[in-house]
Formats: sequence, C-alpha cells, structure tokens
Amino acid sequence: MSGVPQSQSVAASSRVAAAHKSRTVFDHVRDGWQALRGRVVFLFESKTAVVGLAIVVFWIAVTILAPVLAPYPPNALTGRVSESPSMEHLMGTDYMGRDVCSRLVYGGQTILLLAPICVVCAEIIGATVGLTAGFLRGMVDEVILRILDAIMAFPMMLLYMIIMAATGPSKINIVGVIAFSSTPGVARLMRGLVLEIRDLEFVQAARLRGESALYIMFREILPNCLGPLIVDACLRVGYTSFWIGSLGFLGIGVPPPDPDWGRMVSEGRAWILTAPWIVVCPSLAVSSLVIGLNLLADGISEASKRV
Repeated sequence: MSGVPQSQSVAASSRVAAAHKSRTVFDHVRDGWQALRGRVVFLFESKTAVVGLAIVVFWIAVTILAPVLAPYPPNALTGRVSESPSMEHLMGTDYMGRDVCSRLVYGGQTILLLAPICVVCAEIIGATVGLTAGFLRGMVDEVILRILDAIMAFPMMLLYMIIMAATGPSKINIVGVIAFSSTPGVARLMRGLVLEIRDLEFVQAARLRGESALYIMFREILPNCLGPLIVDACLRVGYTSFWIGSLGFLGIGVPPPDPDWGRMVSEGRAWILTAPWIVVCPSLAVSSLVIGLNLLADGISEASKRV
C-alpha cells in the first residue's frame, strides 16, 4: 500500500478534475471564438449574405432615424387626399392626406422591433424544450413531442383571433402568440440536433468525468447546436415579419393610429387603381425586408458549412 494518505489522494484527484474542467471551458471559449471568427470572414465573402445584410441594415437605420428622416409626423394631415408623389410628398399622401413616406419610415419600427423579440423568445423556449427532450429521451421525450404536435395542429391565426377577442389587439399579444406558435418548430430542430450529438465522444467523456446533466446539456451540447439555431432564427425573423404584416393587413395587428406596413396596404387597397403608391410603397418595404433576411440566412448557412 502507498504511504500517501487517502485524504491527500482525494484532494489531488479533485485538483486534477478541476484543472481538467478549467481547460475544457477554456478550450470551448477558444474554439467557439475561432469558429465565430471564421464564419464572419466567410460571411463577408458571400455576395448573398452581403446583399441581405445591406438590406437589413438599411431598414434598421431607417427606422432608428425615423424622427430625423420623416418629413412629417406619421399621423398628421399634411396634404390633399391621395396626392401623387412630389417634392413635398416624396411618396404621395394616403386616403386621409397623411404623408406616405413618413408613415412608411415609422411603420417599420413595429416589424423590426417585434419580429426579433418574437424569434428570441421562441428560440430560447424551443431550444430549452428540444434540448431536454433529446437528452433525456424516454417518457419525457414522448410527452414533450405530443404537446408539440398539439400546438402545431392549432392554427396561429385562429389562436390570435381568440386572444384578441378576449383581451384586444396589442403588441404583447402579437409577441406571445407568434412566439408560442413558433416554439414547436424550434424544439423539433433542437431535438434532432441533440440526438445527433448526445452519443459522441466528448459527451461520453463528460459523463465519465461525472458532470451533471445540466452541465452536459448547456455546456457541451448546446454550444455545438448554435450554428443551425442562428440560421433558423434569421429565417424565422423573415417569416415573423411577414406574419406581423399579415396581422396588420387583416386589421388585428398593432392597434391604430400607430403606422404599420400591413395596415397601410390594407387601408390603401381600395385606392390601388387611382393611387397605387399607397399600396406599392409599404408592399415593397415588407417584401424587401423579408428578402434581405432570407438572403442573410442563406449566407450564414453557407458560412456555417464551410467552417
């Protein structure tokens, strides 16, 4: 038998385990930073991503600088009804005599604020649920999958109309409903990623070190799933922007008189033949934003595959 006391042996083992864990965390941070730097480099080499990023940054800058760029207050009656575009009103006026350009600039704030919030909420909740289901498997996985199936079977528009009838339209309701209906898709994506990773060697090594389930899930598995989740989030921002515009078009989005691109299209469709600029300008704004987000997501996906 060795003359080294048992307490010293246990302490030495603890120090070795702690040192190993510290190196593991450092390695994760270093590898994550190198991967992120490589993706950013490849991202700017992609013409698709650069074009998409330029479109998105343009609309973000426009909405942030709305008080400076808008020539008039968004709800002010500044001209004749359905006045054609001119130097005084660059995009004309709507059916009430409000400046379309001013309302367009301010109207983007609704989509560009609510869409990322909806997606962030859905990604956080969905990733947590999918991570739990994929890692624990068994009965927990089955129960979660059945709940997700039930949510996906419920039409989002009908759900929102029910909530609107009970509480009235509001930004909080929009975020809640869209995030709730988007969570199952994120959870299923995350579950699939976890099933591919959970039996790999570095996860098995963490189990052999005696790491807790939470540590393995959030420190070993989750960082390796961030790439697909980021791409999914970019795509979902585009889909969510379209959904928010659709809710505004149906008159159940952000309550008036706040400008909203979807409501602007809905309100101007009766004048599409006599004053098409009322409809065309906000329609082009929504379309260009969604296209830009999709192009950016494609670029990020290409960068993730090349690193």
